[in-house]
Amino acid sequence: MTFSIVLLIIRMKLTNSFFYLFLVLNLFLAVILFTITTYLASIPKLNKFKIVVWFGVWLLFLPNAPYIVTDLIHLKLNNTHLI
Repeated sequence: MTFSIVLLIIRMKLTNSFFYLFLVLNLFLAVILFTITTYLASIPKLNKFKIVVWFGVWLLFLPNAPYIVTDLIHLKLNNTHLI
């Protein structure tokens, strides 16, 4: 994720454009889902209350995850803004 942000900052500096800045937010939201899932998979025994709470938090961020797929579509359609 850090590498992606650095590349985006370099691109913004070279082109003087803030286009594609939304990618950072969408990447961050996807990382939250990945982190929660990895954390829950690493704990051998969780009580049902904690599972329900973590599932609720995970579910709050789930609607944002498909935006990563739509970002790929925007990147493909708007390749004229790329370096």
